[in-house]
Amino acid sequence: MGLGRRAISAGAITLAIGAAFSGSARPASVHLAAPSPGGVFVVTYAPQKLSSRLAEVRVRLTTTGRAQSGWQYYAYLVVERPKSKKVRCAHRAASWVPGMVRRVPHISGVAGKTYTVWLRAAKSLGGHFCAGRGFLEIGTAPTGGEAHRRRSLRRIPLTIVRAT
Repeated sequence: MGLGRRAISAGAITLAIGAAFSGSARPASVHLAAPSPGGVFVVTYAPQKLSSRLAEVRVRLTTTGRAQSGWQYYAYLVVERPKSKKVRCAHRAASWVPGMVRRVPHISGVAGKTYTVWLRAAKSLGGHFCAGRGFLEIGTAPTGGEAHRRRSLRRIPLTIVRAT
C-alpha cells in the first residue's frame, strides 16, 4: 500500500471517529442540561430616594416563570459596610432571613405574576440602613437556607444617602 493510500485511509478513519463522537455527544449534553432557573422581568423598589433613616424597603418583582423544583426567588439588599468597628446600622437585608422581611413569602414564581417583599433593617443594628453605595439583587436559591448556592438573575446598583 502506498503512502498516499495510507494517508487517505487514516484521514477517513479520523473523520469517522470524529463524527461518531460528536454525534453521540450532542444528545448527552442536551440530556444533562440543568432545568431553567426561572427569571425576572421587572424589578422596582420604593421609595426611589433611599435614605439612611429607612427601616424597610419595598421590592417588587415580576417573574417570567417558575423557579426550578426545590428553589425560590429571593431579594437581597447589600450596602457597603461602614468602616467603624461597631456597626450601628444594617448593611444588608435578605428575604431568606425571617427577621429581615415583613412576611416571608415562598416565591416559587409564575409567569407574569408580581410579588412584593418588604426588606427590613435588623433591629439589633439600629433598625435603619447604612448610608452608602450598594445593590439590590434578585435571583433564585434553594429553599431551606442554602444562600451560598444562590443564582443572581438581576443586580440593580443603588445609593442610600445619609439622612440629615
